[in-house]
Amino acid sequence: MVRLRTSPRSKYLNGQQYFPSSPSNSSGIRKRKFELKSLRFLLSSLCLVGVYAQFFFTGNDRFATYDLHNDGLSKSRELNDKKHKIVDSPNKQRKSTQTQLQRNQSQAVAETVAEILNSTTPFHQSNKSNAQLETILTLAKEAQPPQPILDKKTNNSSFSSLQQPAEHLLPLPIVSKSRKNGKRVGYAISLIKCGDFQSSAAGLIDASLVLRHSVHLTHMQSKYDYKMYAILHRQATKCSKVLEDSGFEIVIADPPVNATDIRGEYLRTHIHKEWCCGAQEFVKLYAYTLPEPVIVHVDIDFAFLRPMDDLFDAIIYDKDSIEGRQARSNLLVERPHEPLPDTIDAFVTRDWPQVMPGRKALYQAGFLVARHDPSVLKDAVDVILEGNYTPGYGRDTGWGSAGYGIAVGAMAMQGLMAYFYDMIRPKTAVELNQCRFNHMGMDVRYRNHPNFRMNKKTYGKCRNNGDYCEDCMVTEIQQIYNVHYTQCRKPWNCIGVGAPDGRYRGKKASAIDTNAGNFTHCMELTSRWHALRSDLENQLYNLTKDETILEGRNANYKLEYFKGHCRDEGGKNYLNFKASDESMKRIADLYK
Repeated sequence: MVRLRTSPRSKYLNGQQYFPSSPSNSSGIRKRKFELKSLRFLLSSLCLVGVYAQFFFTGNDRFATYDLHNDGLSKSRELNDKKHKIVDSPNKQRKSTQTQLQRNQSQAVAETVAEILNSTTPFHQSNKSNAQLETILTLAKEAQPPQPILDKKTNNSSFSSLQQPAEHLLPLPIVSKSRKNGKRVGYAISLIKCGDFQSSAAGLIDASLVLRHSVHLTHMQSKYDYKMYAILHRQATKCSKVLEDSGFEIVIADPPVNATDIRGEYLRTHIHKEWCCGAQEFVKLYAYTLPEPVIVHVDIDFAFLRPMDDLFDAIIYDKDSIEGRQARSNLLVERPHEPLPDTIDAFVTRDWPQVMPGRKALYQAGFLVARHDPSVLKDAVDVILEGNYTPGYGRDTGWGSAGYGIAVGAMAMQGLMAYFYDMIRPKTAVELNQCRFNHMGMDVRYRNHPNFRMNKKTYGKCRNNGDYCEDCMVTEIQQIYNVHYTQCRKPWNCIGVGAPDGRYRGKKASAIDTNAGNFTHCMELTSRWHALRSDLENQLYNLTKDETILEGRNANYKLEYFKGHCRDEGGKNYLNFKASDESMKRIADLYK
């Protein structure tokens, strides 16, 4: 038996521990080398067989490229139009026949499911075998509703006559008004200006419409009602009209802090350089003053996929009540082994992808679920005005010289609220699972940028300092509660390519960064945003019959992802949401 030493001889290779060989086990090493060579020969043979099979079954007009990255295999197919003429080969005809058979099978499954659901016979007593029932349920669960049909002559997507949203946008049953609990949640966004270097003003307006629509769809499945707010800096008031028409209550606000009043010299003279908008970002603090018992504040590049009733219940109900105990047992937190506070004032996520293992992470300011509490505004403003912020990159820098610095947004909301809930009001906030809430699809292991330096002791470890961290790059979309479009780019920027470091044709931030995320997963998230927009267009068209709406979805670039909203790669090719002024005023009618 070969004994592996766990001594300093052990080293790291690609993040995994291995052990150098010793003279005592050289014969075993030779044997394993021979086995590895045999295995490589076998794998090479299988690969060649696979290549010939691919060539035979798909025809010589297609080739497949594979990209193995971050433990995920992504496959993309391209048409070699320059070298091969596309013809309807027998292989294609055979595939067409197979597709028709699959459609017939899916229709049969749907009819069988409908038969079972409409039958008075209990499901488990039906004459179907267990295997048949299991197959039917699996196929029914995975089945996608039909997409809008593209008219080849006009290149316009036809609209269904359905009055309900697409089924895949409603993962849970609809809750009737009679089952609502009479409580309301306030949702807020903040706009400092109507456009920035990442998005045009029109793109931000579309983002707000899709965000608002996603909130409505999730609350169709929630026992809570909701109200929408838009906290606008005075320089963003020109955006207020369309937001008001779509159902937002407008709150015009100046920043609660004037940078010149900050007593700390470094913060006073440098906060204007902070990411996004410096001290102006503190307008987000007004969300704590909204009248609802629970408020949800998010960035505008956000979409909700599932209701968050457990979070609302955990804040509103006492921990010993039936509702409180049930809600707490259902929480998906980043560290399940840590006890929950007796009173939960806020749910947050931390920006772990920005730090190396062993360092403090700031809060991700694009997502907050919190208790109504105007005193937070007052106490946070006091911290800002004191200006106790130390520059530098050490563990004794940032707010209170306690390590809340370095990363993006440190001087503004990201650093401030991490320091506030950790140090000023400790044990009142709960950190949620970053893959399920405020999902960004980023790599949470320390093996690529941002903030990465090769170190064999920390390479591949979880940035959240845990022994285990979920791989957010491949989290199933059915398990995600909400999405923050950062790593996977803004959906209205029409980015449908992936490249290392996010550079396409040498341009920065022009592609999905495949070093820090999974391209296939990101495109699935992008597709969901465009599906939400398509559903909004469907609903508004059914209400108004406004043909102008068609003009906003008549493109054909990567329809499976962009749903007719992009003409080509890049934000300049995005088609903005189109509707007449009269139809825009009726958007709010969709949510009554």
